[in-house]
Amino acid sequence: MKIIKSLLSNFQILNFFLASVILGGIFGWWYIPQSSKSSIKDKELTSSVKSTLENSSTTENKSPEISSLPTQPNNQSQITESPIIPPVIESQNTTETFKISPVDQVPKIENNPPETFTNQSSATTAQSQIPSINSLLSNTYFGHFPFQEARQQSLVNMGNYYNRTEFLHEDAGDAFKRMKTDAKAQGVQLVLISGFRSIPDQTKLFQKQIQKRGSKEAASKLSAPPGHSEHHTGYALDIGDGKQPSLDLKFQFESSQAYSWLTNNAHKYGFELSFPKDNIQGVSFEPWHWRYVGSNQANSIFAMPRNLLYFNKK
Repeated sequence: MKIIKSLLSNFQILNFFLASVILGGIFGWWYIPQSSKSSIKDKELTSSVKSTLENSSTTENKSPEISSLPTQPNNQSQITESPIIPPVIESQNTTETFKISPVDQVPKIENNPPETFTNQSSATTAQSQIPSINSLLSNTYFGHFPFQEARQQSLVNMGNYYNRTEFLHEDAGDAFKRMKTDAKAQGVQLVLISGFRSIPDQTKLFQKQIQKRGSKEAASKLSAPPGHSEHHTGYALDIGDGKQPSLDLKFQFESSQAYSWLTNNAHKYGFELSFPKDNIQGVSFEPWHWRYVGSNQANSIFAMPRNLLYFNKK
């Protein structure tokens, strides 16, 4: 009773207490559920973050893109670049060989004689291109240069001389026919005594000269050793005078009408005397022996003996 009386006497305090209890109950009823939800969310967030971090760490250690990249050596000096090897191109002509005869290695001179140069400079230049006499003669055998036989398909039939059929290279044959026709128009009769000659045929002739002269050296003054005759080429020929057949292959042919005409006109058709008097090759003067040099091929074949003619004319 005392308590109730005391509370009634203090009504305002009682009202404040009751109001506090009511407000506290209402606040507690709202706060406790919210606090539980927040705690659950915090736990979920913490768990999620932790899981994410763990997954991130695992991903970094197991990334296929990174593991597939080449590793860089720590020591840069150990890095070596592989050489770039170009593709090998094989020639289709691996078995093809080329043979160069000695005459192809000698500078050629023009058909015009050296004395036609109009100034000293040109003459000096031409002379500087001519090999020395000794270097040219080093290629000879008893003064004769080596020559290969002409191909049979390049030879043409030039008719008969006595019981022999004579042949020339087609270029030389055509030129001789023109020259012979023009000479005949001027009253001169040119006769082809001997044209192409094989190595076996030359061997027989040379052996006969050895028997007559007594030695190879003596025989070579009048006949070339086999393999060294200009007749092998098909561009060389022995010419006679049809009006004076007794002078065939004799030194007296020099006095014939045919020889006189040849010395003045043969060069117009591409022919020149092979062995003039006192020639440097040391071969006997042969007024009947001429060679064709009117084509590039012929000029190349006779390059070395033609160069010796340059010294002979000086």
